[in-house]
Amino acid sequence: MGPDRTVPVVLLLLHLRERGVVYDIDHPARGRFSVIGSPVRLSDSPFEPTRAPLMGEHTETVLTSLAGFTADEVRALREKRVI
Repeated sequence: MGPDRTVPVVLLLLHLRERGVVYDIDHPARGRFSVIGSPVRLSDSPFEPTRAPLMGEHTETVLTSLAGFTADEVRALREKRVI
């Protein structure tokens, strides 16, 4: 990759931003920053860019809705510092 195609340069290319390949993400810990997404667009599979979750952000949801734990069981695991 040549020096004219480094990530900082690509993030500045307006035509990629206009096509939605480069977009901004708001992150609670990092703030607002630009990312490079996929240039592929499928009409039957719309894409909504989202930020990566914080560590443990979805733990309770995963444990209760997917793993079958109750809210009380999750609370007990937190109190024991298991999660």
